[in-house]
Amino acid sequence: MHLRDLSQREDVELVAMADISETSMHGYQDRFDIPHTYSDWKEMLRIETLDAVSVCTPNRLHEQAAIDAMKAGCDVLCEKPLAHSAKAGERMLAASRDLGRKLVIGFQYR
Repeated sequence: MHLRDLSQREDVELVAMADISETSMHGYQDRFDIPHTYSDWKEMLRIETLDAVSVCTPNRLHEQAAIDAMKAGCDVLCEKPLAHSAKAGERMLAASRDLGRKLVIGFQYR
C-alpha cells in the first residue's frame, strides 16, 4: 500500500527498497520502477542518499529499522503499530528528538 500510494505522488521519487524476499522485492521493483534494491536495509542506508524511509517490516523490527534510518539522516513513516512495546516506542521517539528527524505513524483510514 505504501509503495502504491507513494508512486502516485509527483513530489516523491522511489529510489531504493530493501526486502529479505527476493521474489517480493523484484516484483515491487518491476511494478513501481524502483532502480535500486537491497536484501538488507542497513546496506541500503549505507549506500543510498535518502530523504525519507517507509518502514514496513515485521513489528519487532520497527524500532531498529526506524532508528537506523533516522541515524542515516532520514525522516521515517512507520506502519502501525509503531513498536512492539511502549519502551521501544519511547526509544524511537527519543531518537527522533535527539537526531532532529520526523517520525510518523501511518494511521490511514481505509
